[in-house]
Amino acid sequence: MSKVYTSVNPVAVRRLVLKLKASGDREIPYHKHGGGWQPKISDRTLTHIGRQLDANPTLTARQIKEQNLALLQEVSVRMIQKNI
Repeated sequence: MSKVYTSVNPVAVRRLVLKLKASGDREIPYHKHGGGWQPKISDRTLTHIGRQLDANPTLTARQIKEQNLALLQEVSVRMIQKNI
């Protein structure tokens, strides 16, 4: 038997085949995403902060938090510093 070279890992294919046999369905099971920590700052909020920083690059993380208290009420100043 000759080797077939694909970009798919053979172990991943075997695992998928075992899942198909175990479930009895003819449909491929979807990958379950998640399980990790949720981001503390949403992408929408980061976009908003980025626009503020483009307008005034001298803003500090504390000033950003004070100006956007409704959006960043649950977020620490340190977390804002890490994300900007």
